[in-house]
Amino acid sequence: MTGSGGFQRVELEGLTIEFVLGSSAQPLAEDAWTVAGRERVDHEIAELAEHLRVVDGRVDRLTNHSDRLDCAVAVGCGVLAGIVDSLWVGEFSLTRAHEWGADRVNEFVLKAARTLTGYEGNDLATAIRWLEQEVPFAGDKATHPFGGPTIHHLRDLTHHPSPVGLVASIVMQFTGQAWGVTNGSLGPVNVGQDAPELIGTTVSEKFLFGTIRWVAHLVSDVAGSSTFAGAGTGLPGPLLSTLHEAGAAFGRIRGETERTEFLKWVEGAFRGDRDGVPFDLRTELGIVNEAGRQALPVLLTETLVRAFYFVRRASEACREAEPRTFRELLSVDLRPALPWGNRTVTRMLTVASSTFTAVDLLDAGIRAAVASGGDSVTFSAQFLLRVNFVGVVRTSVAIGVDVRQGMKRSALRNDRIALMNQQLRLLNARASYRVGETWVAAGEANTAVRAAEEAIALAGPAFIETWTGTRETTEKIEQQVSGLRASDSAVLAQALEDLEWGVES
Repeated sequence: MTGSGGFQRVELEGLTIEFVLGSSAQPLAEDAWTVAGRERVDHEIAELAEHLRVVDGRVDRLTNHSDRLDCAVAVGCGVLAGIVDSLWVGEFSLTRAHEWGADRVNEFVLKAARTLTGYEGNDLATAIRWLEQEVPFAGDKATHPFGGPTIHHLRDLTHHPSPVGLVASIVMQFTGQAWGVTNGSLGPVNVGQDAPELIGTTVSEKFLFGTIRWVAHLVSDVAGSSTFAGAGTGLPGPLLSTLHEAGAAFGRIRGETERTEFLKWVEGAFRGDRDGVPFDLRTELGIVNEAGRQALPVLLTETLVRAFYFVRRASEACREAEPRTFRELLSVDLRPALPWGNRTVTRMLTVASSTFTAVDLLDAGIRAAVASGGDSVTFSAQFLLRVNFVGVVRTSVAIGVDVRQGMKRSALRNDRIALMNQQLRLLNARASYRVGETWVAAGEANTAVRAAEEAIALAGPAFIETWTGTRETTEKIEQQVSGLRASDSAVLAQALEDLEWGVES
């Protein structure tokens, strides 16, 4: 038997037997591809898949799934709201706003007089007189320095129903000076010497007069004086008082000695110089009510759009679930049908609000053109009075929300791509672990094959020895048969016959 490098060969009388032993490849180390490492990767892949599921859900909610029917209904809702606004809401009216605010303020003053002074009547002028007598105010001593009865409520900061007015009232108690606008800028006016009894003598009394008495006196002034109850000069509202304070502070910084055009415009609006409607607290309260009237068609649009979205999606969910009993119907998941928190509803509201605003602006333009008779100034004024500003603001908000949701969706899609890349890397890592395990198994199989080859190689000489002995025995038998055939053919025939019958038996 010869051979080298794992290759073995046996030759005998023209018969050749070859054996190829296994290679010397070494199996991979088992600790390089541990089961714990693969399980860790599998766990990370499972967590990443759950994270991707959540991200996919958020992306789906931020994706617009509205179809033609959704858009058509949204447009119809906007047109309907525009018709309601044109026929029912009408134009914005400062007169109506002032009247509405005056009614509410008058009722409030009567209730306050009954509570604070014990007044039991229903006459507004008498109620105001009771309040003026019950809670006199040191700031009234600066009426003439601040422009007289028709304007001092605006120029005197202590008559502003705002945090600035509260601070000015407390400062007046400690300094004896009322701050306000005198010659175009902020400045103090001495009032302590004219009404020392209205200035507190102790710190606690000063704070009491500067806060509680201040609030009570504002109540007496908000509806006008007792002489012109309900129609006299009221108090400036938060909007106008803030504008006046800002203009006065700017004038003091610049060292103005005369009232600026801005201050003149603010004071003219407070007196109602242009259209006879004073822009005071009563008017500002009425403007809130006017905004509420304008909000009605906007709320109608919101209600109709969201109701359609819910009914349609809920019916689709029930149709897919195919409930056969009432209990199964109640178990249908209607969370995807809720009309908020998804971009489809946002897009429908954007379409509806934009349609409503377009119809409203068209209506305002037509009516203003008819009323103006070609005058551009009148056209502008009439146009602005008929514009539904609540609807304009709602449309702007809807567009902004839609755009922001689109930006969030783009950011989430980028995050999703990054997560998918990470998932691919983990899948590659798991594949590497699988390949490593395969190589370990291949190495073990290779070892088993080599052991089998070695066993075969060892069995080769025994096989050859047995085969040689069998051949020699066969040759001896043939020689003996030839001798018997030559010496005694009858004996050979009898022996062969015995052998045949013996084999058959």
